[in-house]
Amino acid sequence: MANAIKKTAAIALAAGLTFAGSAGIAAQDAFAQTRATEPALATQVPDAAIPEGNAFSLNVNKKINPTELRNGTGQADDQVSGTPLNGVTFQLEKLEGDIRNQDTFNELAKLSQDYNKAGADKSSFDLNIDSTFQARTKETAGQGVASFTDLPAGAYLVTETDQAGATKATPVGGDAANGTEYLVPAEPFIVFLPMTNPEGDGWINEVNVYPKNSFARAEKAVEDADKHAVEKETRDSVTYTLTGIVPAAKEGEKLDWFGLRDAYNNSEIKPDTENLTVKVVSADGTETKLTSEQYSVGADEGYDSVSDDNLAQGANAGFFVGVDTDVLKPGDKVVVTVTAQLLEGANTDQQIENSVREYFRTSTDDANFTKVPPETPPNTPPGDTPPPNETPNDKVTTYVGKITVYKRGEEKKALQGAEFSVGKCNADKNDIDGDAIATGTTGEDGTLIFNGLHVTDYVDDAEVASEERDTYCVKETKAPSGYSLPDNAVTSLTLTRQDHIALNGTNETAKFEAVADGTTIENGVVIDNVKKTVPLLPSTGGMGILIVALAGLAIIGGGAYAARRNSQSA
Repeated sequence: MANAIKKTAAIALAAGLTFAGSAGIAAQDAFAQTRATEPALATQVPDAAIPEGNAFSLNVNKKINPTELRNGTGQADDQVSGTPLNGVTFQLEKLEGDIRNQDTFNELAKLSQDYNKAGADKSSFDLNIDSTFQARTKETAGQGVASFTDLPAGAYLVTETDQAGATKATPVGGDAANGTEYLVPAEPFIVFLPMTNPEGDGWINEVNVYPKNSFARAEKAVEDADKHAVEKETRDSVTYTLTGIVPAAKEGEKLDWFGLRDAYNNSEIKPDTENLTVKVVSADGTETKLTSEQYSVGADEGYDSVSDDNLAQGANAGFFVGVDTDVLKPGDKVVVTVTAQLLEGANTDQQIENSVREYFRTSTDDANFTKVPPETPPNTPPGDTPPPNETPNDKVTTYVGKITVYKRGEEKKALQGAEFSVGKCNADKNDIDGDAIATGTTGEDGTLIFNGLHVTDYVDDAEVASEERDTYCVKETKAPSGYSLPDNAVTSLTLTRQDHIALNGTNETAKFEAVADGTTIENGVVIDNVKKTVPLLPSTGGMGILIVALAGLAIIGGGAYAARRNSQSA
């Protein structure tokens, strides 16, 4: 017969297990989160003793970035916010001691209260693990649940051990296919099986816990369709969007720093950081544009010492956007939009990369709290006390290439002075659609290079299907002196990333060759012109001579007649 637990001890159990059942969700923190109810600690205990047998179970529910603080009751709660996350492994270990024994129960109840306390130093506790119980591991599945069944009554240590199998979550409209993530593991906690229900009049044999989980995510997007790095009075600009998912703080801590760090090569692009915009998108889709007092922007030149984990190629500059944590709550998206002008250096590398990573820090020490934005905009993330967390870089790429025109005449000799335009082709591919992108004139070697044209097979950081790719048209608008325009003055061609690679010299196979005085052209067009012909007089002799003679006599006769009339008039 199971021993009944004394009322005083049972009340302590109820208090301890209510907290354990929440796994820390009920702990207050610095976020703009709300508590659904006040703590519902049992004031009564079941008259019945802890049930006999080994038929108890535990469901660990993995939900990231809950926006609402709810009290754990041990019961299933379909109102708990956050996004379910699968593929996370939890370990279950049993602590030594029979909780049906009054003294043992009291000791374990006190231990669980101290261990589960917000901000507790878990490493300072000496936990006695029951060696007779084989530790179990389960991976979250379905709706982010790891279920442990057929367990004996007791106190259990629950530890998140592995995130390697975690699937990419998509909080607040995030793109599962893009972005980089940082998952802050749930804090270990102790839970009792079984536990009393909130009313204190029965036992919960199947206990549900909802550990507070933190999730950070960085995403980068680019809008670069029809944007070229060609030299002109005002160069084209691309638009970058930097997105960060706000994580939840650990128990007993608050988020004291949040920011996005952008990296790029300053010879390729020039971001307009003075006119960027920052907004916060909440879980329900509400957008709030932040004022300049709610964020700060600073130049960052410290990328030589930053980890190169997916960092933009050739990154030597950047900027940092810090956001006031008072306006943020877990699961919010911070969205920064900035335009960046394409520079001449883009034509050299032809692969323009830009990356972003998210930095955040939580702290329990108010002395270490750093207000963002500070009086002076930051140029780096916070210091190492306490150390910040960060996501890997997420990166986007814009590709540009070049088209070479080679102009030749008789005997395939180079022709100087031919004028050309390049632009997107019309539907029939027999002319440029609208305005030309660039114009130019062939030099002494007969060549003209159009630099910085956007490739047609990769737009907005995504591959374009072959049937949807645009085509470039090269049009000769004026032939060299002494030469005529060809019958077909327009040549169409494609420009892909593979063409770009060939131009970079990493692929020796020429896409297009035109041999003339040893000249080889890749990704180009060859335009042949012929000399203008001077119209010839008809051959003289025979009837031709007679016609000429008669014409001469007619002219002479007309002159004599006119002279006679003039003399008579006089």
